Amino acid sequence: MNHLRLPVAIATAILACGVANAQPVTVHAGHTALALPAGAKAHVAPLAQRFTTGDPIRIDLQVVLLSLGGRAPEAALLIETTREAGVFIWGDSCKQLQNNAHTFVYNPFHSKSEECAFAVGPLDLARLIGESFADVEQTLRAGNQPEPEGVGYLIRSTYASAAGSMLSTTVFVREALPRLSTAPEALPAGTGVPAPVVAWTRALNEQVRGAMLSLSGKWQLPPLNAATQD
Repeated sequence: MNHLRLPVAIATAILACGVANAQPVTVHAGHTALALPAGAKAHVAPLAQRFTTGDPIRIDLQVVLLSLGGRAPEAALLIETTREAGVFIWGDSCKQLQNNAHTFVYNPFHSKSEECAFAVGPLDLARLIGESFADVEQTLRAGNQPEPEGVGYLIRSTYASAAGSMLSTTVFVREALPRLSTAPEALPAGTGVPAPVVAWTRALNEQVRGAMLSLSGKWQLPPLNAATQD
């Protein structure tokens, strides 16, 4: 769980200034169920498990490649979740990140849980995945699937409870897609990330938090603007 800083550091440094389940799907992760956007097709594959620090808790990982009708994938998700209870020592935190020209950070205080959301970009998606997420790249290649290419954003949202449960999703998405017309009430000082992308990141964060706090565990990916794709 200490793999947050390196991907963000690399992402900032490289700023660019036969489908399994070929139908819309619900992705089950731990006790949660992710509904993908209407019309999306997905390739879903498991990754090797990891373990938390403290009392070791298994982290299940899977990669989801999304296509919205184009020839190339528009987004990929890395979903991490714990299925077991136990003492969870938080290691994946936004506390080391700051808002700047290419970064938006949301890190509210909780006494008995941790919440972290951020967006970094625009950046070269294929380069980021190849240099910082080798397991994602290798898994997609093993399934004869291409990773998203072009300019885009790395967006992550994580919610973890003191009891040991956690849900985290990292989204690699093309630049024009993660945008909501409803902008946040106010942008934090110092961020240069566009307001629509900030709004999409906050919407993803609300879904992740809601999945962890609800009995159903249901959550959904915020709408992607497929109308802007090539």
